[in-house]
Amino acid sequence: MQVNVLFFASLVDKTGTSSWAPFLHSRSTVEDMKRILIKQFPACADLLPVCHVALNQEYVKGNPVLQESDEIAIFPPVSGG
Repeated sequence: MQVNVLFFASLVDKTGTSSWAPFLHSRSTVEDMKRILIKQFPACADLLPVCHVALNQEYVKGNPVLQESDEIAIFPPVSGG
C-alpha cells in the first residue's frame, strides 16, 4: 500500500522535501513507517521521537495501523514567540 507523508519545518530541511510517498506492507503502523523513514532519511532519526503525528488531519498517539492512501503529517516541536 502507499501512503502520503507530509513534512513540516525542520523536517523539510532534514529530508530535502515536503512530502514522501512510501510503499508499505499492509497492516503497517505509524512506527513501521517511521522506521522506513529513518532508513530513507537518516538525518531525521534524532528528531522523530519528539515529533507530533497527525493521521488524516487528526493528531494521534500510540501506533495506529495505516490504510491505503492515508495522509501522515509529521510536525517537529517548535519554539519562539
